[in-house]
Amino acid sequence: MIGPVVFESHGPIQGAMSPQTVRVDGLGTVRLEVAGNSLIAGIENGPELRFDLTEAANRLAGVVITERRPLPIEAANGPLSGTILTENLSGTFDGADLGLSLLRFWLVLKHES
Repeated sequence: MIGPVVFESHGPIQGAMSPQTVRVDGLGTVRLEVAGNSLIAGIENGPELRFDLTEAANRLAGVVITERRPLPIEAANGPLSGTILTENLSGTFDGADLGLSLLRFWLVLKHES
């Protein structure tokens, strides 16, 4: 489990945000990057996962949250699978393009040998 991970800007940004790297026992360096409408988690010299942030935005759009629970989004690529548990997603969303100002999440990775 990695986190909490925070991507933050001073206003909604569409496109890429500066990547972050985290060292994970048993996996090595994991690179985290927001690009377009995706969160990309890649293992150094290994597979990468693409989490669709528009899925989270669609599930949250127009919904009044009365209960705080992380919103899970899953992805898989061969032997690597994972879930991001989204705690906070703020920005603009027009149904297609996502402009992020804050993304806070925990990442759970599973790598089968």
